[in-house]
Amino acid sequence: MPSSHDASRRHLTLAQAGDERLLCVEFTAQALSAEQVEAARVHSNHLIHADTGRVSQIVTGESGVRQRPGEALLGQMSQPNPEGRALGILWDAADQELPIYRTDPADSDVENTLATAVFRVGADKVERAIKIDPRQTARRARYRVRRQDRRPGAR
Repeated sequence: MPSSHDASRRHLTLAQAGDERLLCVEFTAQALSAEQVEAARVHSNHLIHADTGRVSQIVTGESGVRQRPGEALLGQMSQPNPEGRALGILWDAADQELPIYRTDPADSDVENTLATAVFRVGADKVERAIKIDPRQTARRARYRVRRQDRRPGAR
């Protein structure tokens, strides 16, 4: 069976209703890294943790081009609302050739923005808002967490 190491790189963030922790997880066929997120950060399509960032990977031009201005915008923004800060970065189109928010049908590397999702994780619910375009009203949904009574004999 041929090796599939090049197709097995992932980076994701995990959250759970009722839990204040936010975990940033990266994994490959050879490595796993999980870090608790303590402050806002920017990430674009490549491995960035110390444990997994050393794994051989191709960082495309668009990924690097989006990472640098995203980090700069994060440091410059005075927006107190976390959702406003995130959307301000995700919808940035200042770089004409490779903006963070991309919609050009003639895009040079065919990697346009499909949608933007914002998740709010609370004590007993997770809310998500999805926008296809910055000018539209978000489509919102709420998911309530049902907690089962875990006392002995409880049903």
